[in-house]
Amino acid sequence: MKILSLSTSFPRFKDDWVLPSLDVEARELSRCHGNEVIVISSAGTDTKDFELREKVKIYRFNYFIKKYQTLTYTGGLSTSFASGIISKIKAIPFMISFMLSALKYGRKSDVVHAHWTPSAFVAIPLKILYKKPIVVSLLGADVRLLPRWLNKFILKRCDGIIASVPIFWVYLKELGVKKDKIYAIKHCYDYDKFNKKDDISGFKKEFNLKNEKIVTFLGRMDPFKDPITFVKSIPYVLKKIKDVKFFIVGYGFLLDDVKKLVKELKLEKRVIITG
Repeated sequence: MKILSLSTSFPRFKDDWVLPSLDVEARELSRCHGNEVIVISSAGTDTKDFELREKVKIYRFNYFIKKYQTLTYTGGLSTSFASGIISKIKAIPFMISFMLSALKYGRKSDVVHAHWTPSAFVAIPLKILYKKPIVVSLLGADVRLLPRWLNKFILKRCDGIIASVPIFWVYLKELGVKKDKIYAIKHCYDYDKFNKKDDISGFKKEFNLKNEKIVTFLGRMDPFKDPITFVKSIPYVLKKIKDVKFFIVGYGFLLDDVKKLVKELKLEKRVIITG
């Protein structure tokens, strides 16, 4: 089966912090006998236009002068749009380039897998012109941020909808989506990395841990995840509980702000930022 994967962002390299589940999913699908996976995604300021990652072919479309291709890989499209009118203007060539690339590489595909509804919107011409079935995975930002009428228009033209959490099922029911189009498939992660049998002695030694309680922020460093509030809450915790270490695990454009706040609050001995 030839699978065309569409995503506005895709990990720039193996183990990148940007949507790592998409990279794992593409590589796992490519390992299945008879499968061929092609990924279409956006270019950034430091990405290659083509990459072969194991058996996965990754094509990235350019939509602006390269050093100004900052709509993605800087915290997400929604964050970029909020930064000003220039970003909104960039969205026009972005969507046009995305759609042209999808048409170019999708003609010989058997199925289109779109990651969130904006990518599914780009896939609609493939369905109209080439009769390609569309499967869309809801990612959350589309449900939270896009107008309902737009999502309804897009989802009506999809043949399958992957909804990984129950709140998506409620949303789809409210939009009038038929149950037989909805599939409860979890995101694809490398669960071996979270093997509970792993020896953690090296981890404890690396961070000089004794028997302290550990509180962890694990996520992308952007306003929606709100690592800033996490850091601001730490002094209140320490007033009541002393034997605690706080780990901040993740990456994103707010990382420098987090580091600065930790220093301002004099929490360097209590907070470990792993990146």
